[in-house]
Amino acid sequence: MSELSEALGICADLLYYPERDISDDIKKLLSLVGSTEKVNEVLEGKGLSDLQSHYISMFDVKFGGVECAPYESWWLNKRLMGNKALSVERFYEECGFKYNKDEFKMPPDHISIESGFLSLLVEEKRFKESCKMIKDHLEWVNKFYNCVKDRSKVYGEILSILVILLNKIKRGKVCLSEF
Repeated sequence: MSELSEALGICADLLYYPERDISDDIKKLLSLVGSTEKVNEVLEGKGLSDLQSHYISMFDVKFGGVECAPYESWWLNKRLMGNKALSVERFYEECGFKYNKDEFKMPPDHISIESGFLSLLVEEKRFKESCKMIKDHLEWVNKFYNCVKDRSKVYGEILSILVILLNKIKRGKVCLSEF
């Protein structure tokens, strides 16, 4: 697996509800893109239960009042499970991937699902599809990052790295003709 694909995959895992300690994942991600010295600073001393509560308060739309919803359809249509969610699910299928909502427990346009799929495309060297994924389904991530960055050191750092990775792909030789 390439470092780019691995970093995208780690971002995807970290943007999903935390079910275990994420400090090793943060350390690995930072080592792929920068410095591991920031791990404690990024985690702010939060343990697993702290991170779970933080995740829910930041991103769980079931509890209302969430300003930074982690869904493409929210950022583009201000509603969940709209046409964009169906569109990204169709894109997954066009690429040969059957989205299983019971397995993922998130809508297909959740940031962790979309970035995880991009990781898979990059790992398989499916660059045309990678570029299309970014162009058609990940352009909203900058808005999401801008919403999160001042509200959460942990998720702001993860999204900052994700934005850098997306820009790296967009500015690569393969995608220059696509944008």
